Amino acid sequence: MRDSLLWKPQGSRTPFLPQGKHPQYAHPFEDLASVAMPTNIQEGLRWAQILVSTLGPYRSALRRVVAYCITEPEIVESKNSGSNATGKEVKENYEKIFSDSYLQISRVALENGMDLLTYGNVFLSVFNRFTRYLICQGEHGNGKPCRVQIPLKQMLEHQEAFKFRFEGFQFKATCPYCGSTSIWKIYDQYGKSMEDVFVHRWNPRELELINDPFSPRPAVLWNIPADYIAKVKKAIPDMLLSIPTDVLDAIRENGKFRFNDDMILHLKTSTLAGLDLDGWGLPGPLADFRQAWLYQVCNRHTETTAMEALAPMRILSPPSGGANGDPLYKGNNMGHFRQVMQNAVNTKRRDPSAWFVMPFPVQYQSVGGDAAQFIPRDLLDFSLDALLTSAGVPVEMYKGSLTIQSAPVALRLFSSYWRSLVTDLNIMLQFIARRVSEILGWEPVEARFAKITEADDINRQVQALQLMGTGAVSQTTALASVGIDKKEEVRRIIEEQRDEAEQQDRMQKEMETTKQLTDMIGGGTLNILGQLQQQQQQAAQGGGGGAPPMGMPGQNMPVPGATMAGATVPGANGPGMSSLLPGMDPISQLIAQSGIQPTDSIQDIYAKAQTLAQQLMMGNTNSNLRKLQKQDPQMHMIVKGLIEQMRSEAASQGRDMVLQQQGMG
Repeated sequence: MRDSLLWKPQGSRTPFLPQGKHPQYAHPFEDLASVAMPTNIQEGLRWAQILVSTLGPYRSALRRVVAYCITEPEIVESKNSGSNATGKEVKENYEKIFSDSYLQISRVALENGMDLLTYGNVFLSVFNRFTRYLICQGEHGNGKPCRVQIPLKQMLEHQEAFKFRFEGFQFKATCPYCGSTSIWKIYDQYGKSMEDVFVHRWNPRELELINDPFSPRPAVLWNIPADYIAKVKKAIPDMLLSIPTDVLDAIRENGKFRFNDDMILHLKTSTLAGLDLDGWGLPGPLADFRQAWLYQVCNRHTETTAMEALAPMRILSPPSGGANGDPLYKGNNMGHFRQVMQNAVNTKRRDPSAWFVMPFPVQYQSVGGDAAQFIPRDLLDFSLDALLTSAGVPVEMYKGSLTIQSAPVALRLFSSYWRSLVTDLNIMLQFIARRVSEILGWEPVEARFAKITEADDINRQVQALQLMGTGAVSQTTALASVGIDKKEEVRRIIEEQRDEAEQQDRMQKEMETTKQLTDMIGGGTLNILGQLQQQQQQAAQGGGGGAPPMGMPGQNMPVPGATMAGATVPGANGPGMSSLLPGMDPISQLIAQSGIQPTDSIQDIYAKAQTLAQQLMMGNTNSNLRKLQKQDPQMHMIVKGLIEQMRSEAASQGRDMVLQQQGMG
């Protein structure tokens, strides 16, 4: 870097006075804080990390700022869709993977927001887990390549059987199929489920940027930590199962790992053009360095004062005049006095309720304990307020008081001040959504956090809504005053209407089916059967022929073994009987299989009833009807009516045949 991050003292010469002139007073910027200021980006990252990690109020204030900017993620639209509508299933999938059950996007946004406010930089990647296999590179005795694949986890669990070893950052083993010992090739099978996707944020202190002013983004290199390399060299199983092959190659070559541009997201805070940071963002705490220094000086003084003067020193001594003034002390050894008093103190510690009888008077003194008089409370509060004001955090925000609700204008200004943070969080969410679509093969979408809404001038909002009612103000303007996006609300209304229409259609179909079943199974059973018979007769007359009698095989009756409504109607000796349950007589099994189901339509129920009526008439009809009544009373009513109609029509047909024969004779 050509310049320091911040200004530092340059010796006795000051840049604000001509050469040869000496200031009468010390330079105002040549303070103790400027001596400790960082001069390069790596030192700046380290100091920023120290400040945020050790100053509790500062960290809590920044965390509240980030939490305020995080709302629920929204799936806005599909990139491949011609309209703003996103498929319901696509939207639900993204909402599910963003939930706390999977990616926990709210926690991810909070962590990366804190990194951005601390380091001024965020580096983020989205990966999917994989299962590592090793492919044998040996050959069989006939010269044919082996190429057998074995999970690495299995080899690690049975290292002696495979003679497995990790040498030179390569996997060597003996193949149990071809018997050859060779270097095995790595094959990683990547998962394609939601559980396999995870977000990883990188430590900026481990990264290096190669910045080109004519390139839209700097190249990112990872200086692989020495402790990570040591774990890989030790062949720790968890490391061998999860380390990417590209990283393993970089370690083998003693080099740095270079990220592909589309595999890592770099967010950074804006800086002045004159600060040459080589593509880095300026850590925010560095601008607050002097305020943090002053706050910590006050804390250090408070700590020293508390250690020295917080607890008083308690003294027991002879009264004023001592052994020379009081005749009780004449001739007494002061060592004996000290021993008696020390024993009393020890006894008091063991038994706080103990009483003591002394043969001489005792004087008690308390020295110290006046720390409250020396602790600079006002200076502590002032330094903290100065620090957080410099960081752009209102008093109500870092104290978490409820008075934040009574400052709508200030809150709106606060939202505008941190709008860049909201933009960066939306860029992060969109990057994660894009990587999820690439990994899982989902349809790409536009994702963002919902707009932050805050209270505003109530009177102004009411006036805007009233003007909207008169047509003087557009709906877009009026709704924007209360934090509502008209286009977004129209889209949501359309989605709600679509969902309500689908639910109403489903409910209407269920009600119609219920009514049909109620009319059939209830007291109007014979009426329904009569209507069905009348429809059959009308259809037959329209076709130019008479209707075959009910219950007899014909045009409108199912023949045993035939196909109706997608199912085979079982016959007495037909193929349908071969699928009946063992251990039961055919009629009982037929009754058990022909019960009314909730999904049956009126045609399905009628077909079952006709089949049962035909089969029950072939045996002991009354006995079979009693079985059916016990099994399914509703079906029993329908079948009984059909049997009666079948018998009546059969008798009528017999009489017609006799009369025809007599007329012909």
